[in-house]
Amino acid sequence: MVAQRVRKCFVGLYPLDDSAEGRRAYAMAMDNPSELVAKPQREGGGYNTYGDDIPRLLGGLSVEKQRGYILMDLIRAPAFSNVLLRNGKLVTSDVVSELGIYGIWVR
Repeated sequence: MVAQRVRKCFVGLYPLDDSAEGRRAYAMAMDNPSELVAKPQREGGGYNTYGDDIPRLLGGLSVEKQRGYILMDLIRAPAFSNVLLRNGKLVTSDVVSELGIYGIWVR
């Protein structure tokens, strides 16, 4: 079915709050962190936490501070060889692509 093929292109996002879903996500992060990334909800991107660093991060935060993060399934995109421009030089490297689609609704 087409819908199932399309769903394979997306990853899960999970809250880290004190809801039942948030507590399940917390437990999932503690049990299997290698499949997740913890992302802070702030401007500028970056500051993500991966793998075994996730339990250390979340274990040191109160539930209130955990609300500032979400968990996302780790994207395991296939790598391919490409040529990059770094510091004015062409460098061949394995790379992955990620497509971010953003929208806005104005009314």
